[in-house]
Amino acid sequence: MFDATGGTITTPGDGYRYWTFTASGTLTVVTGGLVEYLVVAGGGGGGRATIASNGGGGGAGGLLTGTGLTISADQAITVGTSGAGGTGTGAQGSDGGNSSIGALVVATGGGGGGYPTTPNGRNGGSGGGAAGGTTAGVNNTAGTGTAGQGNNGGIGFGGTTAAARAAGGGGGAGAVGTAGATSGVGGAGGAGTAVWGTTYAGGGGGVGGVSAASGGSGGGGAGQLTGTTKNANTNATANTGGGGGGIASTTTTFAAGNGGTGIVILRALLNSALSGSSSLNFSSSATASGTGALSGTSPLSFSPTGTATGNGALTGSTALSFGSSATVIGTAPLTGSSTLTFGSSATLSGLGQLLSSSALTFVPTASITGLGAISGSSALSFAASGTASAVASISGTTSLAFVTAGSLGGFADLSGSSSLSFVSNGQIRGLARLVGSTGLRFAPYGTITAFWLPDSISPAASLAAETSSAAGTFTQDNDPEPLEWSA
Repeated sequence: MFDATGGTITTPGDGYRYWTFTASGTLTVVTGGLVEYLVVAGGGGGGRATIASNGGGGGAGGLLTGTGLTISADQAITVGTSGAGGTGTGAQGSDGGNSSIGALVVATGGGGGGYPTTPNGRNGGSGGGAAGGTTAGVNNTAGTGTAGQGNNGGIGFGGTTAAARAAGGGGGAGAVGTAGATSGVGGAGGAGTAVWGTTYAGGGGGVGGVSAASGGSGGGGAGQLTGTTKNANTNATANTGGGGGGIASTTTTFAAGNGGTGIVILRALLNSALSGSSSLNFSSSATASGTGALSGTSPLSFSPTGTATGNGALTGSTALSFGSSATVIGTAPLTGSSTLTFGSSATLSGLGQLLSSSALTFVPTASITGLGAISGSSALSFAASGTASAVASISGTTSLAFVTAGSLGGFADLSGSSSLSFVSNGQIRGLARLVGSTGLRFAPYGTITAFWLPDSISPAASLAAETSSAAGTFTQDNDPEPLEWSA
């Protein structure tokens, strides 16, 4: 799982960890891996004009989002600056700054809005809106947006009177800026785009000789007509990449709306849960850490040297498959028809319990340590040299099967129709009792030691030994001495 330091790190409980940069900094990689990303550049500033004319809305900063980005080394994170609004008696808005994750992902700053002397909107991540000209029927050109990052601004409508002129809105990540209207109404900023529940990169609103327009959703500033001070909503919202609103006012002491600064967010999936038919496949030397639960038909496949650590639960028909030398540590329960399959030299430590028809299969030299309980129709199968230690109880139709040299240590009890089968050299140590129809089968010879309650064996219980040529024998007394039998 990817991990890093830098920015503001949050884990809100949606299965992801987030790294949020509202200012430039460094992403320092702890563990490389795959991330999802959002990169929004700074928005362009709005155009500035006098009351007799109009100013175009600033274009939103370019917006890039995606999945499956591999980051394995530290990255310089750049958060784009806001484009300044036009000043004085009239000026274009400035472009916003680029935002980036190193050289891996680069979003382009938004284009500034136009004003009558330089009426066209500027190009950028999203284009700036054009100002309305003084010639009737001649529409000025909006700024062009960058493909895949944003949209064009709105055109400006020309007229012979101030009331007939109107500037276009800046383009947004989700929509083109609205053109200025023939009635002197400024064009609205283009809408932004929602990512992970928040909308970013709305275009700035344009202003006309009759009225100003709103900014686009996602932080775009509103256009402003007249006034002796700048309205609070004319500037775009910080860290949204919105475009600034255009202004037309005879008061020249304040600028048009500034664009919004950019933002960079990365997120990585936490191993909190796998559900339904999800799957994890590891080719070699694989590690799964901190998985909360595997449920439904989810499988985990490792080949060859897999490790699973800290798994909370395996439920349903979930399966874990390991090619060889596999290790599972800290898994709480296996329930339903879940299975664990290990190729060779496998180790299972700290498992809470096996329930229902769950099964563990080891191919050879397997080891289980710290298992709490085995119940239902669960089964443990060892091809050779299997070892199970500190298992609390075996009940129901559960079975343990060892092909050669099987060993069990620390069992509390065997009950129901559970069985233990050893082909040769079987040993049980520390078993408290046998109840029900439980059976022990050893071929050709087996040993039970520290069988503390031999008088508690129920009538249906059986102790037997088998070989290819003759039935085994065993003896029993009421003393807590070892019970031994051989072919």
